[in-house]
Amino acid sequence: IEDDPGVRDLVELFLGSLGMDVTSCSAEQEVLTLPNYDFDIIVSDVMLASGKTGPDLVRGIRSKRPEIACLFISGYKHGALSNEDLTHPKTDFWPSLFQKASLENACRRSWICRGRSLAGFHPPSTTPS
Repeated sequence: IEDDPGVRDLVELFLGSLGMDVTSCSAEQEVLTLPNYDFDIIVSDVMLASGKTGPDLVRGIRSKRPEIACLFISGYKHGALSNEDLTHPKTDFWPSLFQKASLENACRRSWICRGRSLAGFHPPSTTPS
């Protein structure tokens, strides 16, 4: 969930190159139109221009699917993220300035937190033949 098209495209490109199927949304309205929340991980900006914050949207999704991991990416850690958001066992925070390798590591940690082994997570460069 990212309202900045450039950042959204970059995150989508990074996650896709890691072998993940990506559904991207730019605003609350797009999130609310999704038929279900069948995701392994949500990657969300904290501050969104559409009114609600990323944490607000993630809390709403987790009310239906509490097992979904979340990685918040933002330059804003304090204020919009509650203590509950920051201490949730399936939540991580990453500063907005990141590299592909650090995004991959954060996704791997969230994948493990969800109770899956790394055997199920294969970026294209390490996919077994």
